[in-house]
Amino acid sequence: MKLRDFDIVRYDGNMADGLTDGRDVVWRDMTAEPFRLSGLPFYAPGRGLRRLPVQAEGAIPEAVDMLAWHTSGATLGFRTDSSKICLRVKLACSKVMDHMTAIGSGGFDLYMGPPEKRIFCASTRFPANAAEYSVILIKDIPAEGLREYLLDFPLYSNVESLEIGLEPGAAVEAPTPWRSGGKVVIYGTSITQGGCASRPGMCMANMLSRRWNIEVVNLGFSGSGKGEPEVMELVAGVPDPALFVLDYVVNAGVNGFRETLPGAVDIIRRHHPRVPIALLTPMHLARELWLAKRAEDFRTVCAVMRDESERRRAAGDANVHFVNGTVESPDWFEFMVDGVHLTDLGFYKQTELVAPQLEKLL
Repeated sequence: MKLRDFDIVRYDGNMADGLTDGRDVVWRDMTAEPFRLSGLPFYAPGRGLRRLPVQAEGAIPEAVDMLAWHTSGATLGFRTDSSKICLRVKLACSKVMDHMTAIGSGGFDLYMGPPEKRIFCASTRFPANAAEYSVILIKDIPAEGLREYLLDFPLYSNVESLEIGLEPGAAVEAPTPWRSGGKVVIYGTSITQGGCASRPGMCMANMLSRRWNIEVVNLGFSGSGKGEPEVMELVAGVPDPALFVLDYVVNAGVNGFRETLPGAVDIIRRHHPRVPIALLTPMHLARELWLAKRAEDFRTVCAVMRDESERRRAAGDANVHFVNGTVESPDWFEFMVDGVHLTDLGFYKQTELVAPQLEKLL
């Protein structure tokens, strides 16, 4: 056999995809009761899955407009006694990237168990370029009554349709309610959106949601988190917020961040006078190791955040907080896949640092 004909599945069956024809399951649409679709506060039936209002199309920067169709942060919660769970997926847009897995950009992953005991159990395995696929997520689950599941949506694709395949006659019930009706709203960059987690559940927004059992709205826009007033009006328009997290330094740059931050906070305050606002410092970028200017820029933007928080407090607003999101470690440069975007380890380290600080603000 010639090397160009090499097929890893021939030698390792665990490398095979999970494709199925789905003939032995009953398909249910993601919008049907009692499934709980979360993380998309502006969703309206029949208008597609979008992170910002459809009415805003054309009124915001083109990049944000397009990226709003990516389903980062969307989840589906349910309980079932089915011994098998399949997915039938149609993506309206999906692009394979050289530094991110197809599962992370265009796939789903599944967690099992009640909120306090959720464990990862499966992710979608499909051809990387597929715009449509049907897969088996899990099968042969012991018959032990209803189990709870949480499904994380793709980070860098738009889901045009999703059906969940369950055994004929399987029971389906609503999941355990969120701990609070309030939402955590995170606005930021590609790292916020989830670049470059290997699977959706490993980006920080989804880890925080599982950790707290709170709905988290991911408003990270790859390369495009720049704090524009028209975008911040939409961010502030998320209903029932419990906490806003602003993490858009890397896209805005030092000058852009300094210029837009006061206005961004003002917009949120006009809509929500007392909801906590966290100003989150970014993770280090690898180029800070050899470019002194980049290291200085990092120190400058952190000072801008701290000064803004202190200025607001001095003016009587004690609910604008400086939060350290920068993991300091001798090997912090190992937390990135390309010197900028995080690996799963990077997201985990960031979440472990940030979560206790933010939880105090909830």
